[in-house]
Amino acid sequence: MQTLHNPIGLYEKAMPPMPWDVRFKIMNQVGYDCFELSIDNLRIERLDWKSERVNEIRQCAGENGLRLFSMNLSAHRHFPLGSTNAAISSKAVDIMKKAVDFSYEIGIRVIQLAGYDVYTEEASTQKTKELFIRNLRQGVEYASEAGVMLALEPVDLDFITKCEHAMEYVDLISSAWLQVYPDMANIAAAGHDVVSDLFYAYGHMVAVHVKDGTDRVVRGVPLGEGIVPFEAVFKYLNTIHFKGPYIIEMWGENDHDYEHNIRCALAFTRRHLDIAKNTVSS
Repeated sequence: MQTLHNPIGLYEKAMPPMPWDVRFKIMNQVGYDCFELSIDNLRIERLDWKSERVNEIRQCAGENGLRLFSMNLSAHRHFPLGSTNAAISSKAVDIMKKAVDFSYEIGIRVIQLAGYDVYTEEASTQKTKELFIRNLRQGVEYASEAGVMLALEPVDLDFITKCEHAMEYVDLISSAWLQVYPDMANIAAAGHDVVSDLFYAYGHMVAVHVKDGTDRVVRGVPLGEGIVPFEAVFKYLNTIHFKGPYIIEMWGENDHDYEHNIRCALAFTRRHLDIAKNTVSS
């Protein structure tokens, strides 16, 4: 039986700021298939870009053989969906709806939502959880009308730290347009067994972040130097026939050697995909 190709993508912040045509050309030359756009608190204004600018980026990606697959919507750290401040939670919903409109126009399929009800400015309570659910439900309804997928990512604060937690909200809201976007490092860094936890998201994973980490550290750990059991994780995902994109999340915005590092990360991911496939087939 022929094994289908798993697309491998790259997070925007893995490379320094540069013109879109240069970025996409380098990614194409290195061998990436797709791209994950960042919408953090410093990039929220992108959601108000005019159609001409959005179309220019989409065309530029296409000319370089890249799919604009996903959006990392980390702006909700600063404007959390579960905030008890009505102005902040209202802004959070507005950001989410604008993200859906932007994704629909540019062709992005998946918006990754960080699994926070609130971030560091406020303690998580039953009230913030209820607000999170209410506002998330609004976002899912809006996204379903546009045919854009929302996907919860387990994160580094004690709210949604693993797929098992994320599935509670997927099951509660019960929409085809809300799924799970696991991050290997986030799950491991929170102290969970990655393979066992991925089982809970079986049939609901739209993509997987390839990243390494250590105990409570989810950034800046080179692939293979942390605690993520990559061979076991890739073997499990291959066993369940996961064919979605693997998106490499790394940070190289101030890295002069970024091209070497994104090449190494791609080779690392391909090698583990091959190991997993060969292990199962043997």
